[in-house]
Amino acid sequence: MPEGEHLRALISEDAFELMRTDADEEAWFIIRGDLNAVSTARVLAALKAEPGGGRTAALFLEETELLDGSATAQMVDAVRLLLERFKRVRLIRSPQVLAHSIYRVGMLAGDTRLELVEPREEEGVAG
Repeated sequence: MPEGEHLRALISEDAFELMRTDADEEAWFIIRGDLNAVSTARVLAALKAEPGGGRTAALFLEETELLDGSATAQMVDAVRLLLERFKRVRLIRSPQVLAHSIYRVGMLAGDTRLELVEPREEEGVAG
């Protein structure tokens, strides 16, 4: 993630936030917090409102948790939207469930414009 760059809040709520910064020919979208079906729909709408460009979009999700299947499905749609608007998309530190869903729907097959960077592994709870 770019250090010291100006982050512009697109959505800022108690449960989550979506920010954007532009650095070195990349548009960075950073999501922090817990996303359910309602909040993920807001993220998708905010991404639709943002201008695209011919360069790379980086979606940084290290501090993001997807709380239900609907949120995961809508985040797959968000990645599709970014692929429509940018030449390349880097999905950085995504939750495992999102990385798996992207693989499962075939978005990685033959499309080198989408790159998964260090997807997170979910940690099990000892019982």
